[in-house]
Amino acid sequence: MRKSKLLLMILALVVVLAMVVACGNDEDDSNDDNGPISTAPPTGGSEVTTPDPEPDVPAGPAAIPRPGGLVYSLATDQYVQHAGVGVQGHTHILSGEVNYLQNAGNPTWNTVESPLGGVGFRLSNREYDWNGADIRIPVMNVDLDNNAYLLTVTGRVVGGGEAALGGADGPHAVFVTADVADDFVLSLVVDAELRAGAGSRGYIRIRTVDNTNDLYVYAITLTNYIPTEENVVYQLSADPFVQFAPDGARNDFALESPNLMSAGSPTYTIVAGPYGNAISVTNRDANYHAVDLIYIASGGANILGVDLENNTYLLTVRGNITGGGTFIIGGADSPWGWLANEATDGDFEVTFEMTYDSVYGIGDYDGTGSGGGGRRNFRLAADGFDDFVIHEIIVVRQ
Repeated sequence: MRKSKLLLMILALVVVLAMVVACGNDEDDSNDDNGPISTAPPTGGSEVTTPDPEPDVPAGPAAIPRPGGLVYSLATDQYVQHAGVGVQGHTHILSGEVNYLQNAGNPTWNTVESPLGGVGFRLSNREYDWNGADIRIPVMNVDLDNNAYLLTVTGRVVGGGEAALGGADGPHAVFVTADVADDFVLSLVVDAELRAGAGSRGYIRIRTVDNTNDLYVYAITLTNYIPTEENVVYQLSADPFVQFAPDGARNDFALESPNLMSAGSPTYTIVAGPYGNAISVTNRDANYHAVDLIYIASGGANILGVDLENNTYLLTVRGNITGGGTFIIGGADSPWGWLANEATDGDFEVTFEMTYDSVYGIGDYDGTGSGGGGRRNFRLAADGFDDFVIHEIIVVRQ
């Protein structure tokens, strides 16, 4: 009997101990001896599940680097260039993080191949002459209170007419026009005063006057503005692509200007000169290794914007030949004629008078204006393999 009682007591004790162990998690959380409640995820046991990651958002097209001095250009607008040729609609189809262009009115936009390279656009179904494209200057990286900028638009009015740049809002001022048979180049200095005259938003409108023909836009550039004297068509010391390039910049930067291009494969370096940044040409393995000043681009665009039918222009090149030699202004294509030259012990100044007939010598031009769309450049070089530096290039309407 006593053994039975002992067994019952042992069994009761086992049950009590089991209940204490099972209920151990119900202790008072306020007990300081327990420490803080752990929020770490459990280890071991069942697998821990996490929510699916957010789906990847496709990145926009990679930015196209802009050289020093260039604030904006159609050719470096990655959203326009990424769209490619043949896209139709409105500018919202080309919008990126910042849309630099927008519709004026309701024309039809088509992306087209630009004769200057890359993607341009055509505006058709223009109901009114002010139907065009607005350039949203204020959203660009500008400081109009302290700086001025040069806006240049290159394009074409089908069938000719008066191309214009004007304000997009009241009083709808027209700032500059060009009565053209076809292609046009319009330039406008944009500063605080002009921005105020452009209307409430400060946008600049590409349009025509009294004309609703199709309008092509091949290039838009907004550059830092360096003033020049009256009648100067081009000047190296006022070329922002050269003057805002970092000192010592090599080939990729030295000839970023749309007015210049390489001839052969020498080394081009930005160096300090008497008029600002200059271009050093070294490692010349052939006498045609030179700097070309573009007159007519491939496709026929008049890059210099000269009017040889009605004006005469003077091209002047100043620089230095290391060790002396002969500097040449010549043609960049067959027959590669010498247009002007000067023998020198070092520094030189060579001039060439540009007339309607004299440019025949630059090649691919028959003197009648029917040379086609081939590129026509002035080649600036030292005879032989001598290294040289170009300090200044200036084209002046006489």
